[in-house]
Amino acid sequence: DALNLIEISGTDRVGRPIVWITGRHLPAVGLDLERIKWYLYRVLHEVAEEQDFVVVYYHTEATWEENSPGVRWIRNSYEEVPLRLKSNLKRFFVVHPGLHLRALMTVLAPFASGGFWDKLEYVDRVEFLWEDIDRFQCVTPKFVEEHDRELETQPLMDYGVYADPMSSAAVHEMTGGNLMNLLGVGPGGYPSSFAAQSRGF
Repeated sequence: DALNLIEISGTDRVGRPIVWITGRHLPAVGLDLERIKWYLYRVLHEVAEEQDFVVVYYHTEATWEENSPGVRWIRNSYEEVPLRLKSNLKRFFVVHPGLHLRALMTVLAPFASGGFWDKLEYVDRVEFLWEDIDRFQCVTPKFVEEHDRELETQPLMDYGVYADPMSSAAVHEMTGGNLMNLLGVGPGGYPSSFAAQSRGF
């Protein structure tokens, strides 16, 4: 994996293999996204076709303009994941989620099964993974560790692991009902020119 986008390493505390994905390493432009999609499918098939698995996705420093392949691509890719893989996925941890990502997940909510939301957990700090994954099993990029240290200098926040994604009502209230503008999404579900000025999503 020349992009260092995905790695299979270690197991969680109940022995399930872990798929580590680093969002900052996914280029939104300049690469064939279909090839990336099928590469991800191949890797998942190798590790998870016949056994349960978990995913840890580092969203640290990922931005909509540079690292998002677009809402349509994400939706279509999810819909094409074989049912067996969806069933074998038992936990999906998102480390360092931001407002844009949570809003995006709300956009995608109608296209994902209810079971997926039961598996999704937002994690504000890497250390909160350790309840489910031994810290010595964690594959944590240096920039993720540095971001965690930066959070130490910020005002007290409600760090932890929580399963409930941002509600549609909450997103609607914050965006005035114009969620797609918040995401910087243009026609076809791809970043608009506005996205170039947007913060990490």
